Amino acid sequence: GLDFLRRVLRKQGCDIMTVLPACVGPFLGSRKAGSTEILDVTFVDDEAIILMCSSARQMLKAIAIVNEQVFHVFARLDMELNFGPAKSECLLKLRGKQSFELLETLRDAEGKLSFQMPNGQRLYIVG
Repeated sequence: GLDFLRRVLRKQGCDIMTVLPACVGPFLGSRKAGSTEILDVTFVDDEAIILMCSSARQMLKAIAIVNEQVFHVFARLDMELNFGPAKSECLLKLRGKQSFELLETLRDAEGKLSFQMPNGQRLYIVG
C-alpha cells in the first residue's frame, strides 16, 4: 500500500526529499551527505507522512494533494481512515509570508483548524 501511495504522490509532483548531512553512528551506520527520500514513518498501524515545503502556500497545496491521494489509495485497498478524536490528525507549522493568513483559511465553522477530506470528514490540525 505504501509503495502504491509513493508512486501516486510522485505522479502528483510530490517527491519528498530532504538533504541529510554525512554521519557515522551506531544506528544510522556510515553514509555520505546528500538527498534522501523520506515518505513516512510507520509503526504497526500508525502512519506519519512528513512534508517540508519552501513556502506556506506550497505546504497547503502539498497537504491537499497528500490528503486526497491517501484517502483514495486507502479506499482502493478497502481500508478506511479513522477520523475519530485523537486518531487521524495533522501537526502543522507554517512559516514565512502570509503564514498566519493562510492558516486562518483553514478555520472551520466551529473555529477549529482543519482540512476537509474527500468524504466530507475533517482532518484536524493539532499541536
